[in-house]
Amino acid sequence: MYLSDYFDRQGRFLCADARMSTLSDEGDLESDGKLETGHQTDLALGSIGTETFPRLSSTELYDPASQYARLLSIRARILRFAHSWAYGTPVGQRQAFAAYASHRQMLRSWRDNLPVELEIKGRPPAVLGQAAQLAELFSIHLWYLSSYSDLCVATLSTALEAARRGFQAAAPPHIVQAIQDDCVEHAAEILRLSNLVLTNYPTFVSRDRRISVCLYQAIRITVWDLFRHPSPSTEMKRSTVALARGALVHLGAMAEVCPSSACRLGESLRLLENYGFTQYLIDLLPPEVFDVLSKAAGTKDDLSNDTAGQPG
Repeated sequence: MYLSDYFDRQGRFLCADARMSTLSDEGDLESDGKLETGHQTDLALGSIGTETFPRLSSTELYDPASQYARLLSIRARILRFAHSWAYGTPVGQRQAFAAYASHRQMLRSWRDNLPVELEIKGRPPAVLGQAAQLAELFSIHLWYLSSYSDLCVATLSTALEAARRGFQAAAPPHIVQAIQDDCVEHAAEILRLSNLVLTNYPTFVSRDRRISVCLYQAIRITVWDLFRHPSPSTEMKRSTVALARGALVHLGAMAEVCPSSACRLGESLRLLENYGFTQYLIDLLPPEVFDVLSKAAGTKDDLSNDTAGQPG
């Protein structure tokens, strides 16, 4: 189950089963939490709570592997909180929102202190010409954005489940709306970053299989956001596929070397097909890319034949 499964087509937040057993492939992180450099991350750093992490040294500050380890340590705290919320004693809204604010601050503080040398956006393409360096930074930024969205979903599922069970009154709508918007914005940023990388580095292919779930979840949340509108227009649907284009192309390229990426690609295409986006996939993806995607998700004919009768 993905965190974004808690969103349904009508724009409600699904909380019938709030178990966060696979928060964006938590198992992958715990068993294989390292970059291409081979540095192992320390997911056990620190304990659940509000205490701060040790300051990174000047060398670690500019080291992608050290920053990746620090980010995944913050993420591990988010995962532990989510599991305790899902399986432990019911958590009150005030506690959930306080924990959300605390973990959000951890993520923001990490992001604010990331040196410009580890950025992707705003840098000339020639600066990141080496695939290994770009792969490291791409993974770091995707996991930051995905962790932020995961935190939002875990918090909302906890607060809204408490209300559904009658444990507490419904959460204030403006707070729910703000967290939902935060979640959607960070998911969309994953897709925008994927498009930027595709534009500036068209031959780049990550070998980090774990980022596949970040890309898939970003697509799923973005589609959910679109269907918060009563009747999404043709242009809105087309814009959504255009936004997801980079992520789909990257999943397609990764599918050639990584079976789990092929699985996420198939799930993404089935999701878009089920919501009536197939014709836009055909329009916006070049034939050779579509062939790669179709190879993993099914046959091209199957998808193309399904465009008949799909809503515009």
